[in-house]
Amino acid sequence: MAFNWDRLVKAQRDFPKPKFALDQINRHLKKRPGDVFVLAWKAKVFLQMEGHEEQAIAVLETLYQRRPPITDSHLLATIYGDTLEANRRLNPRIPYPPSVGKVGLDAWQNAAKALPNQKQRLDLWSEFFTIAMNLGCWEDVRWALLFAKKESPKNTKNVYYASILANQLSAEQKIQAGHAPEDDRSIELQHNIAYKQLKDAFDGKVVTIRVSNMGDFRFMVSIYQRQKKCAELEALWNSEHPVMAQLRSKYESDMRVHLVRAMKDCRDWTTLRKLCSAEINRVIEQAVTQESLESLKRLCATEWVVWTGFLDAVHELCELSEAEEQIREIGTRLTSLIVRYNNQGPADRSIALTMLSIAAHSKAPNLVSLLKDYWENTQGSLAAFRDLQRVVAQLEIGEQKDFHASIRSAAASLKPDAEDPREEEAKRWLHTEASILAFEFSMIISTLKTSERGAVEAFVTNSLSLYQVSASMDDKLRGFIIQLVVWGFLYLEKALATEQQDLTHLQWQAALFLRHVLADKAFKDARDLHLIATRLHLECGLGTIAFEHYQHCKVKEMLQDTLSWAFLTRISQTHPFDIGGPGGFSTDEELSKVINTIGRMEAKIDDHLYNGMQNFFYDAAFEMLELKQKLRSSLTKHMCIIESRRIARLQGKTPNPDLEVQVKDYSHISDNQDFDAIPNFGCARSRGLDLYLLTSEPPVTDSWIHHQNFRIETTCRTVYEEPLSKRYRNGLTLMGEKCQAMDLDKYDNKLYLSKNESVVSKFWVSASQIANCISGDPLGPQSKDVILTLTTLLGDLKVILDAFRDKISHHEHSMNAGEPNWPFCSEVAVSWLYGVLEFLRMFQRLNAKLNGYAKTKAAKNTPNLSSLVKDSTSMAKEIYTAIRSLVNLDLVRLETVGVDSLCDRAALGATGQILMDIIPEEDLVHHATEYVESARATLKCVLQVKLD
Repeated sequence: MAFNWDRLVKAQRDFPKPKFALDQINRHLKKRPGDVFVLAWKAKVFLQMEGHEEQAIAVLETLYQRRPPITDSHLLATIYGDTLEANRRLNPRIPYPPSVGKVGLDAWQNAAKALPNQKQRLDLWSEFFTIAMNLGCWEDVRWALLFAKKESPKNTKNVYYASILANQLSAEQKIQAGHAPEDDRSIELQHNIAYKQLKDAFDGKVVTIRVSNMGDFRFMVSIYQRQKKCAELEALWNSEHPVMAQLRSKYESDMRVHLVRAMKDCRDWTTLRKLCSAEINRVIEQAVTQESLESLKRLCATEWVVWTGFLDAVHELCELSEAEEQIREIGTRLTSLIVRYNNQGPADRSIALTMLSIAAHSKAPNLVSLLKDYWENTQGSLAAFRDLQRVVAQLEIGEQKDFHASIRSAAASLKPDAEDPREEEAKRWLHTEASILAFEFSMIISTLKTSERGAVEAFVTNSLSLYQVSASMDDKLRGFIIQLVVWGFLYLEKALATEQQDLTHLQWQAALFLRHVLADKAFKDARDLHLIATRLHLECGLGTIAFEHYQHCKVKEMLQDTLSWAFLTRISQTHPFDIGGPGGFSTDEELSKVINTIGRMEAKIDDHLYNGMQNFFYDAAFEMLELKQKLRSSLTKHMCIIESRRIARLQGKTPNPDLEVQVKDYSHISDNQDFDAIPNFGCARSRGLDLYLLTSEPPVTDSWIHHQNFRIETTCRTVYEEPLSKRYRNGLTLMGEKCQAMDLDKYDNKLYLSKNESVVSKFWVSASQIANCISGDPLGPQSKDVILTLTTLLGDLKVILDAFRDKISHHEHSMNAGEPNWPFCSEVAVSWLYGVLEFLRMFQRLNAKLNGYAKTKAAKNTPNLSSLVKDSTSMAKEIYTAIRSLVNLDLVRLETVGVDSLCDRAALGATGQILMDIIPEEDLVHHATEYVESARATLKCVLQVKLD
């Protein structure tokens, strides 16, 4: 019985493994050698098998040349996609080929000719349009539209605009594939076609395709911007063209915003300055004519991008002094307007912020006065800090002191009567005090050195005192103060700590304070506070507590891609095992959730984007394609896949072979992590401070992904004899080309790796060189001298062993002396243990391979290898035993003195004394008990790692 599409789908589901599938295929083809559905299945099975791409292409080519031609659109789409995949594997340097080639195009054209009516042909071309666009073959999309036009589609406008988009993206794709415009005339031709088609649509001679709404204009701006024709677009904007006039009458403000953004994107500063200056001058003249500031308010409030566009353009085009003069001239004119017409009502916030920005960019002498006026007009509200923070950061030290003295004096005058305080007055004073504390952290605290610890300590105690006073106030104010308290604690602990003085108790005080205040139901949905609590408790090694707070962050859909870094960054090195019971969690499940959610979001975009030719959303196509690419090559997804594979190996399991991204996604990794979700109180010029206070290690970057793949993943796959798919090899090729070969000094840089990773990285370098040397299929540099490399590695491991033994000795001495030191359970400490254990597990497998290699002829020049392997095996066991001894000692200490030790640390210093006034003793013991149980759960998981 011949196959059809439904039978093919069922057969593929019933026989997923290549070996059994081929048996069924060959059995069927003996009876029906020309069954196109079964032949297509055979080609797909060849693609499931390593190294069978040529056989797959041979089968696919016979299907393309089939007579009579295949007309089933589902089958044609499958054949088309498989052909592209086979070609991509054979030539990984072109992950996005513009076309499947002439043979594939002819097959679709022959199928269309064989169909009996216009509707079927149009449906076929719509299917081809969709599959080609989904696979990123824009030359083929262009051909599909070309043939579809001949079938008189109903929605001619969609097809027309889709054709413009296809020509534009086909030309761009050819350039990305390495085609030089001077060598490939089709690039210029397609650019010209897209431009001419769009110009015809704008001229409006054909009503059905005319640019008639905001979506059409947005599409038009995108094409002009991509072709670097912003000057021409600006000329059209200023013209009296009837289409432009009609659009401006409806959408002028939105249109101008899109124009400014387009000019910024293509860095056409001259045109940008011209556009923004014209609008600013028009608004100023209108204000004079109307004797009103309404038009200026609108420009400042709804079109702020015009002001930033003007400022950016002037700074790009002029020398600093000239730029400041031009900006100052605008500021002078605005000041004159405001003085003349500001008596019409209360001062407008948007105008005031604009004046501040202009004054800052022109270094106006009255900048501090403007800041003081703004502060007074806003009555020191919480918003005032956010509004002024960046401008205040640009002041000279003397000016900052002047501003600080002024606002501190103003706050003193607002302090309510202690005997008869009025609620409104108290609330206003508290808001002012909180804003001043934020400025003090930004201007003063975040710039202090270790010798000025007392000032920071005073800041923390003042913040804690203010929190006590605000306990009955609104939750937003309390949340703001809570953040300041935590930032002060962490700055004390991290930025001011020295080798001679341990200040880690401050981190625990911050965690206890945050844990206590977040028990209030009012903060159940305070995402920013729970995000901070997640990171803070992870830093303390308290995974179950961190996960509880992470669940309150309500990280759903898109936020899984942007915010999950807070919990999942390097999670395999701190919590690789599931923790059961109340508060338990599975990191592997969380990683899978993120991977699946990102995939689901991409699928949702597909549903909107690939909905057929006549339902194509051309006006949103560029944005959707960009978002799809970001999700497909998400750094978060790359990270989660790596972490999941590392977890599997630490658990003694084989990693899921399906956990890999597509080849094309290795070359364009998109970092979508949102670190701005963390409140910014530090100096606005050094945003990294706030992230540094919450993380022990640098954030994951594409360089970290490259390091993990080149150094650890390839070594593990070789040593553990895991599948090394062609897809993965090709991905490494693309990554290698992007990195311009593997530069160890670059990858081991502190910007990409944590301190622990940098140390362990040396071990992986040596191990990978040895593994590649004894492997028949090396994936990287090989050791020229296995004996020397292994000897050096053993020397490095001996240093680690001695360090662990010293730590054990110190712990034993502390226990005997009754010293209440907190156990070895921070994120840094635990990640060090797992990092070493991860290497040791691989190293033992490598030793077994070396033992076998020593007995082969290839090792005849290494007579001492067997003895050295014996030493390295013994070394691995000794380090493993030392780690277990250290962890067991910590577990004993947690059991015996954990709660008391933590309570003692909570009360240390001036900050601890105030903290004890905030946290009742009963609550403190409860939190300390929670922390000890969480720490024990973390350390017990370390003992689950097996060496062999």
